Amino acid sequence: MKTIKKLASNIHRYVLWALISVFFWGWVFSLAGDAPRAKKLTVFTSVEAIDCAALKAALSERRPDGISLVQVHPFRYAAFDTSEAEAADIFIVTEKEAKSMAEYLSHIEGADGLVVDGAVIAEVLIPEEDFKNTEFLLTETHEPVYICFGSRSVHTKSLNGSSDDAALELFDTIKILFAEGGNL
Repeated sequence: MKTIKKLASNIHRYVLWALISVFFWGWVFSLAGDAPRAKKLTVFTSVEAIDCAALKAALSERRPDGISLVQVHPFRYAAFDTSEAEAADIFIVTEKEAKSMAEYLSHIEGADGLVVDGAVIAEVLIPEEDFKNTEFLLTETHEPVYICFGSRSVHTKSLNGSSDDAALELFDTIKILFAEGGNL
């Protein structure tokens, strides 16, 4: 009985210790599975039809030199912290979403695509009238899907003077993957 009373009187310490250890090890594992921003490319998509896991696997196999990690996230991943989404390298979005987030997108010189305030901010990835079933789509899309560069990307040297053009290489890879139905 004395042992039970002693355990019961210290239960708050045991619970606190368990919570601290869970948060500590979660933090350690998140650091181990991540890479510095200069070594990773991040793609955010708002198109529910896109299979993020399949696209991430394909892009990880074809990542540009100097890049150690490619991440593909749906927008709901950043529901409570938009700073990571705002700093993404590439966005895959619908027309409505591209227009609403134009301030976070780089202008693409010499390209045809979605024009906002006199500048092209996105290229068509999947035209509505030319839907191709790829391994990256879970369902058919019923509106055009656009691919855009993030204005805060550290991998778009020719657009904003950053360190390299790895996002441009990945951008071309994504366009080819979708055009070829998943085969590169």
